[in-house]
Amino acid sequence: MLIIPIWKRADVHKCDNTDEILIDNIANRFEEIVSLIQSHDKPLGRPSLGQYVSIHSLQAKLIPALLLTPGMEVALYHAGLCWGRAAGKVMIEKFDIKTVEDFVNRTKLVTQILGLQIPELRAVQKDKDGEIKSITVRLYECSDCYGLPKVNMPLCYFETGKWAGGMEILLQKQMEGIEKKCSGLGDEFCEIEIKEK
Repeated sequence: MLIIPIWKRADVHKCDNTDEILIDNIANRFEEIVSLIQSHDKPLGRPSLGQYVSIHSLQAKLIPALLLTPGMEVALYHAGLCWGRAAGKVMIEKFDIKTVEDFVNRTKLVTQILGLQIPELRAVQKDKDGEIKSITVRLYECSDCYGLPKVNMPLCYFETGKWAGGMEILLQKQMEGIEKKCSGLGDEFCEIEIKEK
């Protein structure tokens, strides 16, 4: 019997209608953050400590949770998918985004300001009718995993879900994200393939 690792199974990567309230709340919060970034006259984050925290602090929480909690990768992917849909909706409307290239470039502005990652569009595969079938995005200096030792598993389930969710909103069809490269696998960067389900 072939056993498929749970992080590769498309059937567990769902965000159903019960998540609409959560998606709306995330979208509202994300819109606030984008507005603050655009205005630059209001400080982001906590009054004394600001918006930044050591990535080692975040990674120290993430890695044990992934390694010790069965199903955590599915929960993180699902949360990222919902977040990506919400944030994607806000960005697409606010910046009138029409193409994958525009989406990645706008996301890059936000993620660099927040210190999350530096995304780069690597490939867009289309069918003979010009319909997008898959997108490959590379993430440099990803805050979830950059600098961590090899643990023989991908670590960026939330980021993978986030990118898949954003592309779903942009392309108006169900997409699935799979992380192909990651610091957890010994790579220098993350690479996510987002393809039509």
